[in-house]
Amino acid sequence: MVFSVTLMLLPLGPALARADDGSRGGLAKEACLYRQEGYEAQRAGDMDEAITNYHKAILLDPAYATAYNDLGVSYETLGQLERAKQAYTQCLEINPRHASASANLARLSEREGNFSEVGRLTNELAETYYDLGVAYTELRAYSKAIDAYEKSVALNPASGQAYAHLGLLYKQVRHDPDKASRHLHTYLRLNPHAADREELEALLALMQRDQPTRSSTGSSAATWGVP
Repeated sequence: MVFSVTLMLLPLGPALARADDGSRGGLAKEACLYRQEGYEAQRAGDMDEAITNYHKAILLDPAYATAYNDLGVSYETLGQLERAKQAYTQCLEINPRHASASANLARLSEREGNFSEVGRLTNELAETYYDLGVAYTELRAYSKAIDAYEKSVALNPASGQAYAHLGLLYKQVRHDPDKASRHLHTYLRLNPHAADREELEALLALMQRDQPTRSSTGSSAATWGVP
């Protein structure tokens, strides 16, 4: 499966503003239009037209990371894997946290049997999803934050901090004490000397005490971590 650029269409805020969002005006805005035309051609199956438009976008704005990723997707669809790899690599040189390009490049490395590179890219992608989770939490887009953290721990099960965020979100937003408890216990197991261990153990004890009467009393008033 080719990871499309739609993974990176995020609501913009201070934590999510990127140099490749087409917001700088002038040539960058024109580049954004060419990128959109390329994306529409790509979706219609016209890879040659898509590639032409992506190149126009990049010519106008050489720092347009997403256009490089889309160019790579088009080349990969045509079976031009070396060109695809080069495009994904250029995207990541501009924006090392570009989730789609990281996933696409990891998949190509796996096809080539370069598993050490797969491991490196997978860990970087896990960190990218963790960063997205933090950013979405700041934006109070909690469902998207949970999804990002879940992807992070799926890619890197040793990503302890992500489990802590998931536990708090499931407790305070989803009101799911079972998942909250599981994620918090995982965090504490991975981080036995965590600075917040005492607080989280107290929260877990409170959740366990309240759980039998949760249906009649509602969720606990104690809160940690989620703004």
